[in-house]
Amino acid sequence: MTGKQARAEPKQARARFTVDVILEAAERLLASGGRTNTRTIARLAGVSVGTLYQYFPRRDAVIARIVDRRLERDERALLAVFERHRDDSLEELIRRSVDTMLPHRDWEIALYPSMVDNLQAAERHVQVQAFIARFEALWSAELARRRATLRPGLDPEVAAVTSIHAIRGAMLALARRDPPLPRDRLVHALADLGVAYLTG
Repeated sequence: MTGKQARAEPKQARARFTVDVILEAAERLLASGGRTNTRTIARLAGVSVGTLYQYFPRRDAVIARIVDRRLERDERALLAVFERHRDDSLEELIRRSVDTMLPHRDWEIALYPSMVDNLQAAERHVQVQAFIARFEALWSAELARRRATLRPGLDPEVAAVTSIHAIRGAMLALARRDPPLPRDRLVHALADLGVAYLTG
């Protein structure tokens, strides 16, 4: 390793750390419903506005990165659930999927509706729709494999789309609730919604 390469590594680590701090500050501002602009994000992150602009040209670019990172994280987590729990019961698979998608910290649950509200400005509708389409295909294939456990006459493809969007809609509505419901109750309620629809 040359001296030039060795000097570059700490700088890259600092840059990743700075971006992470900026993104977490923006997430917390979005979740709180507070004023979210480059100045308030930089202030909460403890960096200058100039530093923020080194990585993000505008506020919406920060939100776009937040959405991208959370989509990537959610997709990896869901794929892992489907891989590790392939032989679990349908009810258990649904419960684990909901538990994976619903954040563990209250402020992150509050972040979800704020992200949805800012998708247009962040120009991330296409990415979100692509993520949902991949999950629909994954869930449709899984339900087709488990067709014998579904209620009679239920088409796996239709059931996949319907159950995903019903749970997403309920999750969004519950995330907007003030005061929020306890997380464990949310997981059970959303999972029960999916199980009842799919199995009757």
